[in-house]
Amino acid sequence: MKKITFITALLLGTLFSQAQIKLGGKVTYGSDIESIGIGAKGLYEIDDEWDVSGELVYFFGEDESRGGGVEVESNLFTINADAHYNFDINVDQLGVYALGGLNIAFWEATTSTPSIPSLGVPGGESEVDGSEVGLNLGGGAIYELQENISLFSELKFVVGDFDQVVFSAGVLFDL
Repeated sequence: MKKITFITALLLGTLFSQAQIKLGGKVTYGSDIESIGIGAKGLYEIDDEWDVSGELVYFFGEDESRGGGVEVESNLFTINADAHYNFDINVDQLGVYALGGLNIAFWEATTSTPSIPSLGVPGGESEVDGSEVGLNLGGGAIYELQENISLFSELKFVVGDFDQVVFSAGVLFDL
């Protein structure tokens, strides 16, 4: 049992000593929700060719008036898990990658309607929510600004029941 524990610790130590982990934040724009979002991103560099990333993004949604006193508020929260294939472009401090992965979107909309006493129509609020699963396809670039700070930009196409184009830019810090 001690040998298995030692070998496992040795393998994990070797894996983590060669890999680099980055964490940071980002600003995002979603074409379907037509809104800006903010998010957190983590990146795990497996080797020179492959990275994996995870993201949490909150889109502020929109508040709109539909006339007649009807108001609609909406928002969107997404979880993304992507694999990055890094292209060898031989440019110092700059990396370019293709990405593919999974997108899980959670959305919510609230509609407020006024009452119309003369017609006997009560006012109120109704809320709908749901989730959708899609695929991320796209690419990006990362620029090493300093030894432990990188800037990145991505363009993703989310394919599924909640199709949209997502543009993101942000900063990552090496851990």
